[in-house]
Amino acid sequence: MTLFRIQSKHFMFAFLQRCNNFLKNLALIIFMMCCFVPTWVIGQEQDIKLLEEIKRAYEALNYAEAEIKATAALENYQRFTPTQLTGLHKTLGLIYYSDNREELAQRHFQSALTLNPQLQLDSLMVSPKIVKFFEAIKFERHSQANDRVDVQPQIRYILVKDKRPGAATRSLVLPGWGQHYRGSKTKGWIVTAFWGTGIVGYLTTSLARNSARDKYLAEQNPVKIESRYSTFNQLHKVRNGFFFVAASVWVYGIFDALFSGTNSHGVTPNYGFMLYPSATKGMSEIRLSIPF
Repeated sequence: MTLFRIQSKHFMFAFLQRCNNFLKNLALIIFMMCCFVPTWVIGQEQDIKLLEEIKRAYEALNYAEAEIKATAALENYQRFTPTQLTGLHKTLGLIYYSDNREELAQRHFQSALTLNPQLQLDSLMVSPKIVKFFEAIKFERHSQANDRVDVQPQIRYILVKDKRPGAATRSLVLPGWGQHYRGSKTKGWIVTAFWGTGIVGYLTTSLARNSARDKYLAEQNPVKIESRYSTFNQLHKVRNGFFFVAASVWVYGIFDALFSGTNSHGVTPNYGFMLYPSATKGMSEIRLSIPF
């Protein structure tokens, strides 16, 4: 009975020690993933602040400041959502029309309409003359949908499906699955193989390590104690190494699914929008994906 209690206590102690090691390793992984979050949050706050400054400048009739900041924002279009881009183009269209630069106003209104074909101007906030100009552009765009031969080149946005959120979720469940989902099958198999090697190695060496530890703790021969400990210590390090490999590949699979790879046009996307040229009859275009 006494021996059974001692073995039970030893088992519970070993179990709690393993749980403690697992939680420490899990905390390390979470910390590594969270290191990327602050930069993204700060960037989002700065973008929102810039949009608010543009809105305040426009409402205060400070068109020069609003134009400069809105133009600067469009140079970093990948940082903004389609709705925010629509607002920027609409604001520039209103500014340019008020400044008698109708050609530029037309281009920005057309760009806004490619993002939101149902866009309407508030007749209570915008003069009837501008509303009439905008509605004429909207009607012309609709009538020329099937014939763009004589249309002047302009920036146009076409929203395409972004697979990165789904790919990251799949890689969270199984490393390599997200790469398969995005079409990088070779990379997906490599990621899965490395992760699987790490997991199998971790489980195998864990069993060997536990056996070596039990032998070390049970050893009473002073001559063999050092050798038993050396074997246990070596297996302990190898086990941790396999865990680090598996955890690193898991984290890599998630971030690779989010921030790397190529689209169907062979272009490597940056954080946010994927940009690539497209051509139709008589018109140059720029295609844009939804940012994650």
